[in-house]
Amino acid sequence: MKKAFWLFLLLWVGIVLAASGSVSAGVEYQSKLEQGLTRGFKNIVGAPLEIPVTIAHYNAGPGRPVIRHVGGFFDGFFRMVEREVNGLFDTVLVFLPGEQDGHPMTPETLF
Repeated sequence: MKKAFWLFLLLWVGIVLAASGSVSAGVEYQSKLEQGLTRGFKNIVGAPLEIPVTIAHYNAGPGRPVIRHVGGFFDGFFRMVEREVNGLFDTVLVFLPGEQDGHPMTPETLF
């Protein structure tokens, strides 16, 4: 019983200290946190859309259709992997304080 009390007390003090530290850090940290999480989740969810978007982009160019489609597929696949990794890093590393701008993506999110 004593262990549970001290564990609860330690946990409560830790939560209070963490909350007071985040409040004193200001609104800037909270807005960066929200922006980073939103960007990360959008990149993770929207990553599979890179393949059809890139195929459509390649389809508008000159050359044989089969080569354009294959090239667009593979380029879209690599862009999808890049966007997935970027989204994962955005969602995991957003809790670390400091500049977390991430790898620049073009566009930043697909939607």
